Amino acid sequence: MPGRPAPERALENARKESKRWLKALRENNAAARERLTRALPNAPPAPTLRDVQLALARERGFVGWTALRAYRA
Repeated sequence: MPGRPAPERALENARKESKRWLKALRENNAAARERLTRALPNAPPAPTLRDVQLALARERGFVGWTALRAYRA
């Protein structure tokens, strides 16, 4: 029966998405930068994986990556 992915799978998907997003940022992708700025208005000019994970968590309604991980675990 289709539905939401298992929590550990959803967390792995979030990890992979954050890495793809960071790669796009490092390639100076304008859409990726705009997305980051929407999620983190004071985003650093050279974001790290940690910054991107925070932004991804906030997009999904969590305070931070730790809260997202706790929810998914």
